[in-house]
Amino acid sequence: LNVLIAEDDENIVKHYQTCLAKEKNIEIVGIANDGQKAIEFYNEKKPDLIFLDLGLPIIDGISVIESITQNSIDTHPNIIVVSGNSDLRLNLSNMKKVYNSLPKPLDYNNMIRLMNEYDKEIHKPLFPILKLKDLLINLGIKTHSKSCQYLMHIIEIAFYTSHLLESMTILYSITARNYNVSPKKIESSIRSSVRIANKCENKDLMCSIFHKSDYNYKQQISSKQFIELVIEYLER
Repeated sequence: LNVLIAEDDENIVKHYQTCLAKEKNIEIVGIANDGQKAIEFYNEKKPDLIFLDLGLPIIDGISVIESITQNSIDTHPNIIVVSGNSDLRLNLSNMKKVYNSLPKPLDYNNMIRLMNEYDKEIHKPLFPILKLKDLLINLGIKTHSKSCQYLMHIIEIAFYTSHLLESMTILYSITARNYNVSPKKIESSIRSSVRIANKCENKDLMCSIFHKSDYNYKQQISSKQFIELVIEYLER
């Protein structure tokens, strides 16, 4: 992974350098101590990942995110926000170029864990849309409906960024922004589609995909469980 560090605190920069020097599969391709340089380095170096401090001088971190989002052809999220403000980190987590966030002071183990997760996700195969459509049809869900389109969109996002399943609220917000509707509408539509899937009478399919036996066949799968199990199926 080629990594860009955008941080103006020299001690934190040294911490990055010390920690990442231990990782053979990670290379720091640039260090920017202000927001203007962060944008310039990002456009020049095309890093796989950027660790971005929000309190940068000249141009702040939020403006850097906006610039990268507007000007980047690649829409894959590759920004890790670093901030001591937990509320601000949470609010930024639904921006489409933000992959995840880390609190200050930085924890080495969390940082490496997050980078390893990211590395696995960017090397996933192309999203198997036809396999997903076949599954949904077999579950009795009409793939041309708006509700199904919302569902497929969320599944695709979670397929590449599985950590977002930790917060369904964020997934609903991202999808709502893409379709210009409310997150509540997305949540309601997803639940409606999952209710249809729960009523599927194909016991072999329900057992193989959702691990439902005759004993627990009437057990209802939640929206989060449904998406997790569908992704597991798509990855086989």
